[in-house]
Amino acid sequence: MLHSFQRYLDAGINLGIGTDTVPPDMLAEMRMASTLSKLADNDPASASAAAVFNAATLGGAKALGRDDLGRLEPGATADISVFNLRALHIGVVDDPIKAIIHYANGGDTDRVIVHGRTVVEDGLVLVIDENALMSSAQKIWRQYKEGLAARDPLKRPSTELYPSAFPIRKK
Repeated sequence: MLHSFQRYLDAGINLGIGTDTVPPDMLAEMRMASTLSKLADNDPASASAAAVFNAATLGGAKALGRDDLGRLEPGATADISVFNLRALHIGVVDDPIKAIIHYANGGDTDRVIVHGRTVVEDGLVLVIDENALMSSAQKIWRQYKEGLAARDPLKRPSTELYPSAFPIRKK
């Protein structure tokens, strides 16, 4: 964590937010940035929803030197994400940006348009076969773990390198 998102922001440092985690959930990363800054500063006003939203949209575009990203206006690249904020886990919505930052998650994504092309509709990814992707990813993950175990200088099995949360009983 940055020791304080807010202190970097107050110092005039451009901040961007992205994700390289699995699963990639940008909304979870935004909530994490806001929550951790509030904890670091012991201040509920630290890393406001507006500041975090701007970091996730305009901050990354500014870091790339791209005025055509991170905003909805003429001449900008038409990348748009639409979220369903009517789910019970979100609760009442007083401010949609605060609801997105503090309560929503990637599963609330309703539609995504990239370069004017709809790639997610009604929460379903249109451009890939999700089941095939997950099956392939699971296979690659198993191979990756076994490969690490094979190269482990201490000769530990993958089950020791990546232990289960709870012991698995064998019949």
